[in-house]
Amino acid sequence: MMKNKSKLENIRQTTKSVYERNAEAWDHLRSKNLYEKKWLDQFIGSIENPTYLLDLGCGTGSPIADYFIGKGFKVCGLDYAPAMIEIAKKNHSESNWIVDDIRSLELDEIYCGIYSWDAFFHLSQEEQRKTLPRICALIKKGGSILLTVGHQAGAVTGTVAGEKVFHDSLSFDDYSSILTKSGFKKIRFYPEDQEAKGRSILLAYDRQKSGL
Repeated sequence: MMKNKSKLENIRQTTKSVYERNAEAWDHLRSKNLYEKKWLDQFIGSIENPTYLLDLGCGTGSPIADYFIGKGFKVCGLDYAPAMIEIAKKNHSESNWIVDDIRSLELDEIYCGIYSWDAFFHLSQEEQRKTLPRICALIKKGGSILLTVGHQAGAVTGTVAGEKVFHDSLSFDDYSSILTKSGFKKIRFYPEDQEAKGRSILLAYDRQKSGL
């Protein structure tokens, strides 16, 4: 057990570098057929007067930020891999792209909605517990948050360009508790949605306050 934990920790520590050195390969291999569209539309449809969105772990901005920008929304994209942000800037120079880490956000803006597709789950359970309330504090009253998470609590590994990356998740009850305390009135969880390539979707909306 300790050996497995050590291996997982090593993978967690190297996940950022995997994305950094494989940014172009990731962009090439990333599906652009927008299999996420159903959830993106539900996310937008759940927000009162959506205008400004924050994409946490935006990668190169394609295809999700592309979709929202194409629909006329203002998008700020944030990723901890500079190579990903450089590609995003080339694709959409008019948008705001930031190199930053989800775990240490220092943003002055407040957003109508925040989404993190295939990114938030790279944080450990401890990091998620600390970070999720701070993310929620950046969402306006009436806003929403959309996350892909694990279908159950626990750490596993995935792959990017053939290299292992770290994934972790809290239980739905833990997520629900944090989101409720953060002011969200409605929380929906859809584990392993086959229409979304097996992603487990967490959507919280109808936030009753703004800020902390």
